[in-house]
Amino acid sequence: TNGFSDTVGLDYIASLGVTHIHLLPVFDSQTIDENDPEAGFNWGYDPLNYNIPEGSYTTDPNNGTDRVRQFKELIHAVHQKGMGVIMDVVYNHTYSTEDSPFAKTFPGYYYRHNKDGSLSNGSACGNEFASERAMASRFIVDSLCYLAKEYKLDGFRFDLMGLLDIQTLNTAAEKLRRINPSIILYGEGWTGGKSPLPERLRAMKKNAVKLPQYAMFSDDFRDGVKGSVFEDEECGYVNGNASELSEMMKSVISGGIYRMD
Repeated sequence: TNGFSDTVGLDYIASLGVTHIHLLPVFDSQTIDENDPEAGFNWGYDPLNYNIPEGSYTTDPNNGTDRVRQFKELIHAVHQKGMGVIMDVVYNHTYSTEDSPFAKTFPGYYYRHNKDGSLSNGSACGNEFASERAMASRFIVDSLCYLAKEYKLDGFRFDLMGLLDIQTLNTAAEKLRRINPSIILYGEGWTGGKSPLPERLRAMKKNAVKLPQYAMFSDDFRDGVKGSVFEDEECGYVNGNASELSEMMKSVISGGIYRMD
């Protein structure tokens, strides 16, 4: 409590009835100067090292042990308050390509390419991680299992999940359930642009039936309520567009009836 006897911090969050805390990406991000406290603000969607906690959140970013220990202490503290921790993961792309650990390990293998040899960009971030390739798939599965086992995480939220292949995610779910039968798995069932990964292989909304262990966000319902994310003049139901009501109802009732136009 604070000086006014108000409940604060984790105690306050727990008092609201919150069951899980969703952390935006807290793995090592390439665009943060960890030694500059004033430059620490970042959403974290610029992946560098997936299995290493971001140093800007620690008391000493130059001490690798502190990163691990303090992240574990945070998760333990949340668990002590009766809540779980869900980690946002971004396996669909890396911030850099040529300078990434993957490109240095095996140039050309870990990223998707267009027919002309250029990097595909379904992430709208410059590249796509080729999850369907054997060692890329294994990395994702091993990474998730490591994070779940080592840090006692209670779930994962997948950024641009539509760029990941169905088989990899189903394999991950099977192995994660062995570690934590109650683990929560959900994500964005779409891409950020065109991808060479065939639609039938994508972990996207229209393939939700092939991913029984995963929940997906409904951008149809979101846009129906508040309006288009990309078009300022396309308002939603709360702003008087009654025509969106039917789309909202479809999304709520079935979760699987989508606009086909």
